[in-house]
Amino acid sequence: DFVVRCTNSKPLLAAAVDLPQRLREKAYDWILSGEGRIDSQSTQGKFLSRLGCMAALYRTPVMAFTGDLASTYQPGSLPGITHIFPIVPGPCSLEEACAHAAPHLAAAVGRILNVVAAAPRVN
Repeated sequence: DFVVRCTNSKPLLAAAVDLPQRLREKAYDWILSGEGRIDSQSTQGKFLSRLGCMAALYRTPVMAFTGDLASTYQPGSLPGITHIFPIVPGPCSLEEACAHAAPHLAAAVGRILNVVAAAPRVN
């Protein structure tokens, strides 16, 4: 079973799930997060970079879903972010991507969770 909580605020997330404590307790197998655009600025204090660093301390992998993975992004520049998945299924305008963000995100997360669910468990 998958439990999903959606939040869009750093303080709300920290308060709602007590993330540092939950990570110490190994309460999560994975963390899923999202960022509208992942680019060279993503390493400069965006929530995703903070989340990745925190999760890395406790060896918890982070999957990041994004509407746009910019060409300026350097692989490996977000410590702790183990996987990045663009959600837009193909070329489209920014307006089209924004208009269909919810179904694109749901489809992308669904595809990835199906793969995770089918993978053999490693203890």
